[in-house]
Amino acid sequence: MADTAWAAGAPVAPAIWARIRVGTGVAHLLKGDLEGTAEQLAQLLTLDPGMRLTTVTRYVADLDRRLSHPRYRDTSLAVQLRAQIRDFNAAALTDHPDMERS
Repeated sequence: MADTAWAAGAPVAPAIWARIRVGTGVAHLLKGDLEGTAEQLAQLLTLDPGMRLTTVTRYVADLDRRLSHPRYRDTSLAVQLRAQIRDFNAAALTDHPDMERS
């Protein structure tokens, strides 16, 4: 619903948009659809480092934790996604040292 509203011109709150991308990625993961998770994460990775608030990086860290599950641990796509998540969160923390930290 949010994507439809945003496509119709409703204002986008970047943190909410990011949360929806992560949540949708987790939903795909719970269904065993790593490709769907990768699609959502690819969109999320475009988020400006200045908008990578603690709440967003926590949600992304939760996705990373889920990808570490034995079911996915040795899957090359899961390994790649985890590396992207680490880079995403590292940029949020190092590019903006005065941001709130968890």
